[in-house]
Amino acid sequence: GLLVTALATGLVFMRFSRTRAKVHFSSHVAISPLDGTPNLTIRVGNARRVPIVDMSFRLTLTRTTVTKEGVTLYRAEHLPLVHERAPSLARAMTLRHVVDEKSPIFADGPGSFEEGDVELVIAVSGTDESTLQPVHARKTWPVKNVVWGARLADLMSQPSPRTMVLDLRRFHDLVPTDPTEAFPYVAKEDELPKSGT
Repeated sequence: GLLVTALATGLVFMRFSRTRAKVHFSSHVAISPLDGTPNLTIRVGNARRVPIVDMSFRLTLTRTTVTKEGVTLYRAEHLPLVHERAPSLARAMTLRHVVDEKSPIFADGPGSFEEGDVELVIAVSGTDESTLQPVHARKTWPVKNVVWGARLADLMSQPSPRTMVLDLRRFHDLVPTDPTEAFPYVAKEDELPKSGT
């Protein structure tokens, strides 16, 4: 009886002491010019009361391709991020992949994304600052959730010289960008997600 009680107590304690990830991701992936170069951007947020420290991020693109022999393959490619590690995640941060000549998606556009039935997958890991337990999270975006010609809305504003405001209600919001000669894509305003979606 004592053994069963001790075992049950241990299992219950383990169940309720497990760290919940509570990592949020933007509902859409945005691709738009930044300083003249297209960037793929994703927003990551922390809904926990304490920061997640020693964060690492890995972004992967998967697509369906057909070889010269006519064989259909499901290929995965790593998309390097500007910052694949961060000391901590307190509220929200934006991750970027620069779409330059070194990028696996440099020659892509909305049409090739649709044709390849592209999916983007991000894996996030870190350590809970208070319990020192590992935190892991994962998110997948299908091609319908990739928006060309839009950027993630700004969360920070400065209503006065001494005041900074963080508006997390805009976490998922997108803002259309102007097309350029090198990046002719622009998202339609009525197709962008609204606040809270």
